[in-house]
Amino acid sequence: MIQSPAESFSGELSGELRTVHAGLSGTDLRFRELASADPELLDRRTFRSLDRWSSLLTYKRQPWPTFISRAESAGIETMSVGISRLIRSIPERVFQNDAARVAQVYGIAENVARFLLQPPNGIDGLLSRGDFVRGRSGFKCVEFNMSSSLGGWETGPLAGMLQQIPPIARFLRETGLEVRYKDTLRITLVHILRRAVEAGFADDGEIHTTFTAREALPLSYPEAIAFLDREYQAALAEVDPALRGTLGFCNYTALSERDGALYAQNRRIRCVIERHVYASERITARLAKLGRIHLYNGPAARIMSDKTNIAILSAHEESPLFSAEERELIRKHVPWTRPAVPGPTTFRGETVPMDRMLLARREEMVLKKVRSLGGYDVVLGIFSTPNEWEAAVGSAFSQGDWLAQEYIESLPYLFQAGSYGCSPHDVVWGPFVSGSTYAGTILRVQPKSLQGIVNLSQGATEGILLEVDE
Repeated sequence: MIQSPAESFSGELSGELRTVHAGLSGTDLRFRELASADPELLDRRTFRSLDRWSSLLTYKRQPWPTFISRAESAGIETMSVGISRLIRSIPERVFQNDAARVAQVYGIAENVARFLLQPPNGIDGLLSRGDFVRGRSGFKCVEFNMSSSLGGWETGPLAGMLQQIPPIARFLRETGLEVRYKDTLRITLVHILRRAVEAGFADDGEIHTTFTAREALPLSYPEAIAFLDREYQAALAEVDPALRGTLGFCNYTALSERDGALYAQNRRIRCVIERHVYASERITARLAKLGRIHLYNGPAARIMSDKTNIAILSAHEESPLFSAEERELIRKHVPWTRPAVPGPTTFRGETVPMDRMLLARREEMVLKKVRSLGGYDVVLGIFSTPNEWEAAVGSAFSQGDWLAQEYIESLPYLFQAGSYGCSPHDVVWGPFVSGSTYAGTILRVQPKSLQGIVNLSQGATEGILLEVDE
């Protein structure tokens, strides 16, 4: 989508844009004031190095960074770690690890639920990334993905590339700014290695880890392999300078079991990161249950990535199952979400049949399938005609595995857009949580003029946060 300056943005930053960016940091507001009037920063050609193909970066990159204060960053960390912890507590706290109840709620076979819940289940160490939208009432968690096949791990390389762009480097130099960022991949690898050491997997001084998939891995490019090896060696040194190990890549046919241990060629594998969603292979799932390997994310991802978890938290915002502090976290950061099924529901103090409420409040609602990725199977009422919305409600009711969720409109944020220019964007904030460790945030930003789901495959670009001392 090519935009001219007149089509995208003109004049000084509006009061709302100024307030929004000033709320992130004074530095972020100053950068937007400069960038919105600087031909070099408005011109996409200035950032041509970001557009070159790289095996390390999957999606189109947003050339303007977002500068966030340490206090704002700390708030995102507290919020995301807290919501992740609450979701991971649901099977035990809400269902008492009862396989029959879990099977009924998540629509799976009881024997599968029993296997997923049986310890060790890896729930405490899950890799996860939330999707938060910052609206007029603050951040709301619209979903939380607990899968090892998460997009956005490339915060480190992208942050490094952006800081080398001449006008951005000049801005940092002239303002005397020292910026920091969370390197998601490094933090995640350190998390994986520390858990392995705690489990006694490093008795021989080595920890070997592998990415696995059912097909050829797209990461099998020399540049990517060399980069990931450097990151792994740095993570090993951070955990224990005496540790040794390798990070490999293979499909399941390259794995074998010998005497109850997992091997890839002649290396004993202690940690497996599965680059796919929901299901594990029998060999890795069984050895994980025996405690011989750590599996990310393993069978537990089947229920932990289900969007039903957001509905469960929403429904329990006044429940004594959660502490007063936890209930406040839910009220503050979880939007109203319920299963889209026939029957009464209560929304904003009014109890009415679900279908009547959805039809009457079309522009305030979203329908989404409980297990779906990549922005698919999501219907936004505000961008649907009444007939389209009525058909979507009927389809959701007939299928029985959809949720109704309160629509959260993103505050406007100013970003570069098109071949030249800038425009107000919607933003989805994607904080990563590895176990209970905050691992940085990736942004998905999309021009508001596109009016739809913010998705990297549908026009959004990938942006990063740079933390400043303010």
